[in-house]
Amino acid sequence: MASKLTNSDIFNVDFQGDVDSFPLRKNFENIKNKTNEIVDALSSVAIGTTNAETTAARPYHTDIKTRLDSIWSGQTNYVKSGGVVTINGSDPQKVDVSAVECKINGIDTKTSASTSATISYTSSNIRYDVVVVNSDSTLSIVTGTESANAVLPAVSSTQRALWIIKSTTTTVSLVDDARSQGAYYMSEGRYKYEFTPQDAIDDLTSGGTIYIGAGSYYNPVSISSNGNFTIIYDNNAKSYRTNSTAAEFVVTQDEVTIYGGKFYNNGYSTTFGFMTILGDYFSIYNSYFDADGSSGEKALSIQNCDGLTIYNVRTDHLLLNNSTNVNALFVDDITSYTTSTNTNYYIKFPDDIDTDIETVILTTDGTNLITKVIDIGDWDMNLDSSKSVSLSGVAYLKVVSIGGWIRNDADNRRLTIPSTYENIGGEATTNVAISSYDDSTVKLFREASAQTDSADYDSTSYNRGQLFITYTE
Repeated sequence: MASKLTNSDIFNVDFQGDVDSFPLRKNFENIKNKTNEIVDALSSVAIGTTNAETTAARPYHTDIKTRLDSIWSGQTNYVKSGGVVTINGSDPQKVDVSAVECKINGIDTKTSASTSATISYTSSNIRYDVVVVNSDSTLSIVTGTESANAVLPAVSSTQRALWIIKSTTTTVSLVDDARSQGAYYMSEGRYKYEFTPQDAIDDLTSGGTIYIGAGSYYNPVSISSNGNFTIIYDNNAKSYRTNSTAAEFVVTQDEVTIYGGKFYNNGYSTTFGFMTILGDYFSIYNSYFDADGSSGEKALSIQNCDGLTIYNVRTDHLLLNNSTNVNALFVDDITSYTTSTNTNYYIKFPDDIDTDIETVILTTDGTNLITKVIDIGDWDMNLDSSKSVSLSGVAYLKVVSIGGWIRNDADNRRLTIPSTYENIGGEATTNVAISSYDDSTVKLFREASAQTDSADYDSTSYNRGQLFITYTE
């Protein structure tokens, strides 16, 4: 470490003779020595091995700030302030960008508000463009490729994305704010940034942890070269399908864990799951899948996985085949699923009073036992002594048991089905039971003058309760 130049290093300069000018000469020598110490200390600063300063580049770095900016090269790019993009009020094929400040490759950029050049319409399909700030403080638009399966264009390490734009044959529209979009991760002892999750995955050749920022992602993801990844999505990170011929997110390696993320089928009609898992020891937590409502479109497809954990996941369609050691808890939105030849697994689906869904699947000795929850629906028990409830496609010969419950209008008491309460303390008997069932319906009855034969159980437009039907698959 270079030391400071102090007063003792500066000699008082008195009268200088023609021969002897030692104090003045000594002062210059001390200044020279201290300057050389600083130069030597600066030259010894450690540097990284990737996206950093190289020894050959040092002669071009004339000050400390330039050196430090170079050492920060390749690290996280981010928006400090501003950078809001809007459609121009006079020309719908241009966008206005507010003043923006960024850090890009260690360089502070400051860009004034401006209006873009004309953004072209497409000839027949769609195209995604990205408004960016460049490290030289200029604004530009990175143009994507027009396609029926359009993806986001590449954004370089010398740019920071601001907004995603979508162009069609007749419109230019704003897709999403991209100021926080991108993949952030540690590599070679530094935080790094890539615009797409796939680029970060490719850079981490031995696995690692990747944080996905808020934004809209239109790029396929494949974890196929190496596993051992943990991917953590921001609550506002949304991924969209870009094709109908394959899964959008494919995992073929082991030990991959995903937290969060919202995954949308994006209007594509396809039987390929948005996310397909073919590796072992896969875990996913607190994620949401939307397959756009078609029962043929499996949002989450898991096959041949040994050691699967799913917790608090919302998905409308599930495919689970040939997997072992499965422990899963789903919440909301399940409308269909397909399972086959799985062993040692437990799956808990939602127990929601307003939804007819399969609630529990487990395997015992290779035989699947499934419990289906079915809403009873309207039943004015004060008026009607019986009620027929659809079996919802369950073959009655496969039924193992049927139970359930009903509730009063105030929903402060629930009675099990079948149930018989003795007249204790003057309370009337309940006597609500299942009288029979066939291939289409379950028939319920209540006895006359029972507790449920009253105004406490006469509301309509009100789900009276649920049936639990356990059957073999």
